[in-house]
Amino acid sequence: MSGATERSEELIGPPGCERALRVRATAPAGERAVRAEQTLLAALEVAGINAAPCVLEVEADGYVRETAPPLRRRQGRRVAAATDPATAEREASRQIRAELEELLKALHERGWVLGAAPGGGIGVRAEGSVLVTDLRGLRESSSVRAQLEDRRWIDSVLGDQDRTLRRRIHDRGPDPDVLVAPIPEAPHLQQSDADHGEESQLRPLPQPRTASRSARRTGSGATAAVRRVLADPVYRRTAVLSALVVLALAVAGGGTWWVLRDPAVSIAAPPAPASRGASTPDAEPVPAINDPWALAAELAGARHAYVTGLADVSPALPGSVAASDDEAVRTAYEGATVRGGGPVIHQAELIQAPDAQGRAVIAAVTSTEEHTVITAADHETIVPATQPASVRIELIWDHDQWRIVEVSPASS
Repeated sequence: MSGATERSEELIGPPGCERALRVRATAPAGERAVRAEQTLLAALEVAGINAAPCVLEVEADGYVRETAPPLRRRQGRRVAAATDPATAEREASRQIRAELEELLKALHERGWVLGAAPGGGIGVRAEGSVLVTDLRGLRESSSVRAQLEDRRWIDSVLGDQDRTLRRRIHDRGPDPDVLVAPIPEAPHLQQSDADHGEESQLRPLPQPRTASRSARRTGSGATAAVRRVLADPVYRRTAVLSALVVLALAVAGGGTWWVLRDPAVSIAAPPAPASRGASTPDAEPVPAINDPWALAAELAGARHAYVTGLADVSPALPGSVAASDDEAVRTAYEGATVRGGGPVIHQAELIQAPDAQGRAVIAAVTSTEEHTVITAADHETIVPATQPASVRIELIWDHDQWRIVEVSPASS
């Protein structure tokens, strides 16, 4: 993601049994990149993307994420044809492919590409699931060619370098047993060289697992969640707040936040943020917002990660309404764990371009995916997905990044 001179990576654990990787910024230029990487991983984790490595700890100059022993598959033998009877290995391969494609889809939707080297970068957890271990090529990009290379990387990892090319040659329609996700057309595809004749001494593909969390999502809205959860006072504060950990904290579920917010949580009106006026003549020029959807998605993921305790940096402007709301929700989550879920930005439009004071407004349609809240007492509840809500996001440029000032219901 950044140059080798701007960051360092250190494996943690006995040789051959490393389970964690410490990432640190070693230069000022790498601090922002490492922070963005950590925030992205936290957002993927709360969105239930199994193949994304979990953030284990946030440190002052970086973070610690999980890692795992490498995945290898046997080579030097015939690859089963698509029409052959299903085997345990092929079923496992399909499951791995589905999880990796889910990861790539989430990355590409957020404007990132993985950029992993062909044939590697995958680890196997103790229970058999896989995760990406090589993030050195992770970067912000919307290049179609880079996205295609990501998909071809999956083929190289699973020992099926011909897969992408076959999708173009055979015009026979999608086969649900073979084709998991369509690959966009791109010219000048080159087949990667396969490494034949070598049989790895490491473990083969793991056995198939159950469907990923995203495949089991059946959200039914915030109202049903409130009815179910409020029946148990143990969940009252945490779970009601958990239904609102989207960018639209104040309006998810048609205003449910204001009706059901814990009366013990009192938020005083914050002071108005400082204005960028004549008193700051050396301030950098305010950048244009060319992709409001990408910006809204980035801020939503960062805010979700902060309030659920996966990140220590809030995207809200200190002293703003958004910052007060974030602190209230973060406090409510203390001692609890949020599994799955995450914010979704369905639409976003810039309705007020950045002015000289660095203020801008985005209108967005957002919702929260289904997620599970586990309290310190191991009480567990599932909070269904919320319905999309229209919101108005007030932003301000704060030195080197956009920050959230307030999120309010969109005018009807």
